Parts: sequence; structure tokens; C-alpha cells
Amino acid sequence: MANRRRGERRRFTLQDADGHLDALRFLVRLATDFGYLSARQHTFAAERLAEIGRLIGGWRRSEERQGLREGARGEAAGAGRSRAVPATSPAPAVSRRLALGGGKKEPEYRP
Repeated sequence: MANRRRGERRRFTLQDADGHLDALRFLVRLATDFGYLSARQHTFAAERLAEIGRLIGGWRRSEERQGLREGARGEAAGAGRSRAVPATSPAPAVSRRLALGGGKKEPEYRP
């Protein structure tokens, strides 16, 4: 999804993905605490979530570097446009809502 977006929208999408990943980490821990996942399953999920986190982190760093390069080019050309980035992320609110059981309800799985 983030690959289809450009500039600020891509940064916000990656920030949102990072927030959702934090919520998913919390839910995996919670599932383990309640006995829905074994220690082996938790380890497997945690390793995959860590890999996804490294990917998102790399994409975010790449976007930051690209933004710095574009900013330097714009300043050299005298463009003087500022890049407004919000001070807070919507991701913590999403994480809290998911942690408290709000949001969309998933369909019940029945094998």
C-alpha cells in the first residue's frame, strides 16, 4: 500500500502501519498470556513481527533520507516550501482502541 503513495502520504501510511504493528504485537502477547498461543507459536509470531518491523523501519528511514535530499534540492533552487509533519501520530489511538476491544469485529472462525 505504501509503495503506491508518494511523499507525505507515504510517510503517514508507514507511520500508520507501524502503529498497527505495535497493536498486533500487543495482541500476540495478550493471546499468549491467555493461553491461546503456545510459547513456540509466540516465538514464531514474534520473529515474524520483528522482521516486519525492520522492513517498516527501513522504509521509513529511506523516506526520511529522500525527504532530506528533496528538501536540500528545493532550498538550493529557492523553492522554500516547508514540509509539515504532524506532531502526533494517529497510531497510538488505534492501538488503544484495539487493546480495549473496540474497532471492527472479525468474523468468527469455525473449522
